[in-house]
Amino acid sequence: MNIMRFFTILYLALSLSGCNMLSKFGLNLTETNLNELEKLVEMSKGPCYGRCPVYDFTIYDNGVMTYEGKRFTEREGLYIKKMSESDLKELKALLQAANLRQFRDAYRARVPDLQSVSITYHMDDYMKTIIGKDGRPEKVMEIQGELEKYAESDDWQLYAKQGDDLPEYIVEDELRIDLNDNVDINAWV
Repeated sequence: MNIMRFFTILYLALSLSGCNMLSKFGLNLTETNLNELEKLVEMSKGPCYGRCPVYDFTIYDNGVMTYEGKRFTEREGLYIKKMSESDLKELKALLQAANLRQFRDAYRARVPDLQSVSITYHMDDYMKTIIGKDGRPEKVMEIQGELEKYAESDDWQLYAKQGDDLPEYIVEDELRIDLNDNVDINAWV
């Protein structure tokens, strides 16, 4: 067996195993082009009146997962990892069994200061998004719980630091206010 064939078989075996062993052998998920992958399911958790974790979480059809921590999270920035094939199979079965098409697109909140959660399921050429805070159906809450389990798991690889996509002239965490010449700064403040 030639050396190229050996490494091709090794790479395929490791990638099909669905674990992060690829990074231990020098093969890095951070080189993945996310624009070439098809999304399976996304979850976005928005802000609340407190310190709720704000992040976007995506699972792609091949099991690659991304977590983009924005505020009040242990991980800020874009992170990547791969889920196991068995977990991916179970998640796909759960999503299909939930029949998300049957639910409304939005659920009105009874408690205004709760965090808003958006779940988007991509099915072939169809996409279903369900948004709400409280009062969402039990099946939707079950899916949210499953997605949170993966989002809050360990062993993520940093894909891009927060603010890496900003233009050079923008300074992260800086607010600049340019007042017109005729504005008195003391009166403005």
